[in-house]
Amino acid sequence: MLETQGVGVRFGGLQALSDVNVRIEPGEIVGLIGPNGAGKTTLFNVISGLVRPTSGAVRFRGQDITGLPPHRIAQMGIGRTFQVPRLFARLSSMENVLLGSLFRTRSSGSWQTRRGAEREARQALEFVGLEERGHYLASREPTGRRKLLELAMVIAARPQVLLLDEPMAGLNPGEVKSAMHLIRRLRDERGVAIFWVEHVMDAVMGTADRVIVLDRGSKIAEGPPAAVVENPAVQEAYLGERWMGYAPSARREVAP
Repeated sequence: MLETQGVGVRFGGLQALSDVNVRIEPGEIVGLIGPNGAGKTTLFNVISGLVRPTSGAVRFRGQDITGLPPHRIAQMGIGRTFQVPRLFARLSSMENVLLGSLFRTRSSGSWQTRRGAEREARQALEFVGLEERGHYLASREPTGRRKLLELAMVIAARPQVLLLDEPMAGLNPGEVKSAMHLIRRLRDERGVAIFWVEHVMDAVMGTADRVIVLDRGSKIAEGPPAAVVENPAVQEAYLGERWMGYAPSARREVAP
């Protein structure tokens, strides 16, 4: 469905990404982990059109989308959230999600009417549990709700692939547990493939079907969570000794 082919990015003398090959299949939840500066967000920026790669290509459903502007990529069916939610602070939650619905894939006609857009926005707010807060200003919401609101904006556009950039950052343990459940629902109920950058290891290891590891701009490992955490190169680069002996069944029990 979504793949990068030999993607490289150079910023002046810095090689941010080097020959990165990634493939996301329909219905997958794929985690992307690695130390700070590994190139994770840069890869997301390439896929979503914010950064043009120095080399390589991005393909979505067989079509080359390399270098397309972000709004075109969003309209094609690739949604994206950010480490710090990008909201319209002076608008209400409902108004923010209505704007998100404008990027809905053009194969559907319901976005063309005000009533259709409002219905889509209400459904998105309900999906993330904010149906009673549509009239609240986005600027008044705490971190956890702002992240949910940004997710609702993306959901309203009906993406086929969703790029999640550190959705757990700043959340308390209860919010992390709820977010893990929500990510699974997006895949199971809406058929959305998830590509997910995360530093909260309990969350990504307990939810992802497959994990990809970047270090210094290169992919150093890929596979099921249990295999990745036992990889010596991954332990040395990122995870450390506390993840040795990781038990996936035990980790997965933390989410409902």
